[in-house]
Amino acid sequence: MRAERGGTLLELVLVAAVLGIVVMAVMTLYGQGLRIEALTRHQYQMQERGRWLLETLVEGAKTGTASPPGLREASQVATSPDGVAYRVGNLVVTYYLEGTRLKRSVGPFTGTLAVVPEGGETVLEYVVQFAVEEGDPLTVVLRLSAAVARESADVYLETKVSPRNRPK
Repeated sequence: MRAERGGTLLELVLVAAVLGIVVMAVMTLYGQGLRIEALTRHQYQMQERGRWLLETLVEGAKTGTASPPGLREASQVATSPDGVAYRVGNLVVTYYLEGTRLKRSVGPFTGTLAVVPEGGETVLEYVVQFAVEEGDPLTVVLRLSAAVARESADVYLETKVSPRNRPK
């Protein structure tokens, strides 16, 4: 008898088909892993920015920047569906939502405290909800959302603050 060398054409086609299926499965898993990593990274970045904003809003800047004082130091607070304004000394700090951008303006106190949604600088993007609810303590709600890799990355943050200088 003669020994066979190599394989038949049918065996070669079967091996190629099995390898093709394995490669397709690996590529699909790799693509899904990249999508999930991008979504998770973006969500983490939004959480970090949201935490920074809440900390700055409540406590003021902890570094030597020219950021205004925080809500905790307020002597007066005015809320509206548009945002919040608070007085610290002779300054009025206003945070308000304009589209999906949260803006902050700082100006002198002129005798009346009200939320005036104009001017200011953008301090955070991708904001879909910003509210400060009256009460003791005040409740600050911040919700961020952005589309990443055809999926929505949502972050919801809430904190409570009692202004120290606010009359009871």
